[in-house]
Amino acid sequence: CRTQADIAFLLDGSGSVRPDDFSRMKTFVKNLIKSFLGRDVKFAITQFSSRTTTHFYFNQFNIYSNWQNQIDQIRQLTGGTKTAEAIRNVVEDVFSPLRGSRANVNKILIVITDGESQDGSNLPGTIKLADDKKIVRFAIGVGSAFTNPRAKQELDTIASKPAGNFVFQVGSFDALNKIQESLQAKIFSIEGSQTSGEALKQEMSQEGFRAAYVSGEIQMAMVGANQWKGGYKKYSLSSAQTTGSFEPSFLEADSYLDKRQKQSSAGRPGGRPEQAQSSGGRWRRPGEPSEAEAEPGKPSEAEAKPGEPSEA
Repeated sequence: CRTQADIAFLLDGSGSVRPDDFSRMKTFVKNLIKSFLGRDVKFAITQFSSRTTTHFYFNQFNIYSNWQNQIDQIRQLTGGTKTAEAIRNVVEDVFSPLRGSRANVNKILIVITDGESQDGSNLPGTIKLADDKKIVRFAIGVGSAFTNPRAKQELDTIASKPAGNFVFQVGSFDALNKIQESLQAKIFSIEGSQTSGEALKQEMSQEGFRAAYVSGEIQMAMVGANQWKGGYKKYSLSSAQTTGSFEPSFLEADSYLDKRQKQSSAGRPGGRPEQAQSSGGRWRRPGEPSEAEAEPGKPSEAEAKPGEPSEA
């Protein structure tokens, strides 16, 4: 699987961020970078306020140098919050071949901000530019400002879609470490995929897939596709071409897992999954046919062994 990615950090250095919180933000960035060491990942770091400054482009950041100390030396800009202008700068300038950004690798932007922007009306056009470059965007909102619906909507606008998978909110900069593992996992999943942009579509779960023969075609169920919502594709045996497919157009994120979780724990003390036992003593899942149902005409154990007493 693919293990290449260019990851750009965009840090809010506006005056509303306290100096000690700005230091915590830099610590969060360093810890996240550490988690990618040993992989073919390049990093860039940009800071924004009323203006935008890139401290490290992709072709400047060297993990074999004293990079942690170099991040510590980044000084806060202070000033206003022109988020849209900053994102446009990163899209057009940082994610550029001249700055070391690579073609055909996953491009990821992580925006960390503590409040609503002063140029929010420019965000839709800026985000379209990012989408055109297939830049995956995570938006991290820090602090109470995002209890305001308009500010929260701005995070949703910045992030890739579906926003629920790409937006993080924490109460303070102290709490950034609480989302690190979750953010890492999401980035790893993108990094290991063949896609970049919106959301992971065709990624398979570790459980693999199921296939069935249907009238000259193979129908393959995509167990982990569409963010666990599922789906299937049909392939012609004669032409080896796709002849049909199904992908759910709208479901809540993780709906497949969520439904299975709810179904398995419904009505069971302590949430133990429901199970039914076959006549042979094998546990089977709810809805799974018994051996007799699965193979019509096959005699039950009692019928197969006449004269032998039943367990009852």
